[in-house]
Amino acid sequence: MKILIVDDNVDDRNILRYVLQAHGHDVVEAFNGKDALQKAPVYMPDLIISDALMPIMDGFQFLRKLRGTSPVPFIFYSAVYDGPGDMQLASSLGADGYIIKPKDSAELIEEIERITGKRPRERPLVIEEDSLYLKRYSQVVASKLEQKVKKLEETVTECKLAEHALLEKQQRLSDMTVELSLAEDRERRRIATTLHDSIGQDLALARIKLGMLAKASLSGKEAKILDDAREIIDATIKSVRSITHRISPPILENAGLEAALKWLGRQMESDYNLHVLFTDDLSEKSASKDVNAELYYAARELLINVAKHAETGSARISISRADNCIVITVEDNGIGFHPDTIEENSAREGGGFGHFNIRRRIIYLGGSFEVDSSPGTGTRVTIRMPLKTSILP
Repeated sequence: MKILIVDDNVDDRNILRYVLQAHGHDVVEAFNGKDALQKAPVYMPDLIISDALMPIMDGFQFLRKLRGTSPVPFIFYSAVYDGPGDMQLASSLGADGYIIKPKDSAELIEEIERITGKRPRERPLVIEEDSLYLKRYSQVVASKLEQKVKKLEETVTECKLAEHALLEKQQRLSDMTVELSLAEDRERRRIATTLHDSIGQDLALARIKLGMLAKASLSGKEAKILDDAREIIDATIKSVRSITHRISPPILENAGLEAALKWLGRQMESDYNLHVLFTDDLSEKSASKDVNAELYYAARELLINVAKHAETGSARISISRADNCIVITVEDNGIGFHPDTIEENSAREGGGFGHFNIRRRIIYLGGSFEVDSSPGTGTRVTIRMPLKTSILP
């Protein structure tokens, strides 16, 4: 039997075609009623199986036009069903049956054979009057559209809820990442304090004692061994100091953020050949040691970014107080960049602190991070942190 299947959903057409062909039927496809009206007189199907709701021309419109010229058996196969109203409209237009999607393949074939088997050989064409048809058609289509809209609204609501849940999970993951990073920073500062206060002092004491031993009468070989030991201790003391300053400079702990930033400017010139102009409005800017540390690390990374990427030999860093906030500004007159490429720049820097991570940490602590830059005009980064901000242990 040659069967014309009409459905706008390609997946539904494929499934139905597979089932019908598996039972020995020849299949022709159309993607809506208008397409089917053109193909029906060409292919002369023995049966038409059509969806109800389709764009351009739906199944009901298609059947009504078809019945003006052909009595070919017609079955609706639709997932949108609104009870007796659908059946009545379908029957009044000359449909032979109405099957609700989805159906098991065996059940579907059995239902098709049942419907087509009881159909009389000859049947008068059924064409309703326009007024009655339009009334029933409007009722059925309106009902189906309401169902579609309702399902769409439910889907949209579910998507919004899922999106909201995903965003919450992403935010929690981001917060956990920042919290872990802050905990690591606190541990590094604890290690730096231990290096400075314990190991550094022990090494200094050992050097003093070796110096006292040098006053004793020693053979030339003994004096040489002593000198070598003192050189080793001196080198170790320098290494400990260097590591301590890289992890957490003692000046930050002992003299405060302003002094540490001024010292940082001198270190940038020594380490990166970047001349840094430091300014301070000298106002009271007390904050917790943890917050001071985060602001120091942010300023340090911003200056390193200038040294590595801005293609300039100078920069400016300022610290002030405004609107009960600590305000730190890092500026340069380098090549600049598009602010919307901050994340890409961070990835290009090989991870590290990066603009993206600085922003995330500062915002997590209740502050703000603003970038003003464009190609050829330099860059200005402003960090604002409320004075009352603290980091919970």
